[in-house]
Amino acid sequence: MEAHLLVLILGCLSIKTAYGLQCYACTSSFSNADCNKNTQNCTIETNCYSSVTSALGIKSITKGCGVSTMCNSNINVVVASTSTTCCSTDLCNVNSSSTSSLNVLLLAACAVALFMSTKITE
Repeated sequence: MEAHLLVLILGCLSIKTAYGLQCYACTSSFSNADCNKNTQNCTIETNCYSSVTSALGIKSITKGCGVSTMCNSNINVVVASTSTTCCSTDLCNVNSSSTSSLNVLLLAACAVALFMSTKITE
């Protein structure tokens, strides 16, 4: 019985610290590929986030662990904007928000092309 208790105690002492998510992490990078070179272990109460800041046409990306209050925020002023998105699975912040804005641009271009083609055929 004492041997089982000793094994249980040793097992508990050898357990690593529990982390929540693993997220990509970078600060003010100009390339999404560069941002995805480093990872960080988050605490249990956090999400992965990706934030894209654009000022005077120059974009920078910041990624890491963050609290839910910073998720899905957009700030727009005359010459600058910041968009932050969050997710909750390991390494889910692989794509920056600039990718989603590119998808919206492509979707809008397709809608315009479809509209123009219906006007031509009328």
